[in-house]
Amino acid sequence: GLNTFTTIKSCTEYIADNDVFNATVYVDSGTYDLETEYGLTYLNAIVSETNVGFGPHVGNNTHYIFSEGAKVVFDYSGPNEDCAEFFSAFNITGSVILENADIEVSNCRYCVHEDLPSVVDTLPDQYTVKYIDCIMEHKGNTIGSYTGTLCIGGGTNKNSLSVVDGGRYTCSNQYPHAISYHNYYGSFTS
Repeated sequence: GLNTFTTIKSCTEYIADNDVFNATVYVDSGTYDLETEYGLTYLNAIVSETNVGFGPHVGNNTHYIFSEGAKVVFDYSGPNEDCAEFFSAFNITGSVILENADIEVSNCRYCVHEDLPSVVDTLPDQYTVKYIDCIMEHKGNTIGSYTGTLCIGGGTNKNSLSVVDGGRYTCSNQYPHAISYHNYYGSFTS
């Protein structure tokens, strides 16, 4: 059936909570403000010692197609340093396509946190993430000490494929690398 959501939070949570796979999500034009969607009460209360993927989770082989004029914004205005270090506009949990996504953030971790080992409990055997003609900007952090201000921050995993096709990725000079991948820290077993 066709579902209509008005927030990124409600849509991504519905897909994750109901194990919806292979959906296509059309994001209408408009501004999707994640600070408003999650609320300062929640964001200011985030307490964490590790990066466990606070913010929307996307995967399940979902294809997100953003209309022209659709923009996801997370400009955190609160004082919580854990939020600024561990919340990302999107957290990858499996295969996903982000097409024509326009994402702008500040005082948070990344536009997209593509590091499955730190987001999900059980790693998939394989996954593919495609970024098609996206525009992402991390404007930097002004609270706390976290300066890894990336558009896409990833940790490669076994049998993973990441495709960045077109687009524009810009970041602050705090850490002047808009896209950064590191090796997977854990051990692989087959």
